Amino acid sequence: MFIFQQLNICIYIYIYIQSYNTPLDTCGTVTLKGLYYNNLLDASNKSSRSLANTVIGNFKVWYENTDILKRFPALKKVINPTRGGRSSTLFDTVAALIAIRPAIPELVDKWLVFQNLFIEITDRGMTKIVDFTNLNGQYHNFAVNWKNENSRNEFVQFLSNSLINDGDMSNVKNVVSARM
Repeated sequence: MFIFQQLNICIYIYIYIQSYNTPLDTCGTVTLKGLYYNNLLDASNKSSRSLANTVIGNFKVWYENTDILKRFPALKKVINPTRGGRSSTLFDTVAALIAIRPAIPELVDKWLVFQNLFIEITDRGMTKIVDFTNLNGQYHNFAVNWKNENSRNEFVQFLSNSLINDGDMSNVKNVVSARM
């Protein structure tokens, strides 16, 4: 009986521990702007202990210290922490979405196209798709694209609402059923 339980656990771990990755094709396209950004600013001003306030506070620190805006000052007209501005690219939000995929698979799979690719990491640290016979390669799941332009927009709305509501995702099922 004990051996069976261990085997069962090993199978469970093998099935559920998978590598999911989000290349720039998906994570490099997410920003908050317009109404979504202004709503985040408004929520941040309402409470100094809110998730929105933490996000805006971190954005302000980045904005004041990043080298990119010093090298390209024209970006300050677009990327700025004031009303009417927009966020910088929110790379990690797609990775976070994929991390919570087990909780909301219907949304993640509705928004992102996943592809299982055989890859290797080169000596220079680059990810390279290789032939499956390559001994250095491994299979990984990649979010290679948004299902469509509306999918990315729905995610940005979901992200904005989650940040404004301090991460409360109690209405996720409503979002899923309303959008399907």
